[in-house]
Amino acid sequence: MLAFVQQILAFVTFEVLEPNWRNLEVKLAKVTTVDQLLRDHSDFLDTCLKESMLTSARLLSVRPPNPFRSSPPGVLMYTYTVA
Repeated sequence: MLAFVQQILAFVTFEVLEPNWRNLEVKLAKVTTVDQLLRDHSDFLDTCLKESMLTSARLLSVRPPNPFRSSPPGVLMYTYTVA
C-alpha cells in the first residue's frame, strides 16, 4: 500500500502539478487584471484536479465502516472529528 501511495504522489507531483505550475507562471507573467489572475488560477486548479483524476465524487468518498449505524448524527460528527 505504501508503494501505491508513493507512486500516486510521484505521478501527481511530477506529471500534473509541475507542468501546470510552469504554465501558470507563464500566464501570471502576462496578467494585467485581478480578473485574469483569478481566471488563470481557477483554470490551474481545474486542470490539476482533472489530470489527477480527482473529479469523481464517487471515487473520492472512501469512508471507513461505521460501527455507530444507529447513533444520532451529532455523535457521529463528534467521533469523526476527534479521531
